[in-house]
Amino acid sequence: MAKLRRKYTDKTIKILFALSRNQCAYPGCLNPVIAPATEKSGPHVSNQISHIYALAEDGPRGKAGLTEKELNAP
Repeated sequence: MAKLRRKYTDKTIKILFALSRNQCAYPGCLNPVIAPATEKSGPHVSNQISHIYALAEDGPRGKAGLTEKELNAP
């Protein structure tokens, strides 16, 4: 069996950013996904894409039978 990997299309990343409304999804967190530029630095991506299902079926929150495409979809 081929090893699965995470890979996101530009479309998926845009969908996730739009759905997030530039707000971290962790309960109680008020940090933006992309922090604005300052005098000393440019804009900063401060968050990561989180997954509902683990990449491996036996991983935390693993789910049997998902394809690689399904695992990388928004």
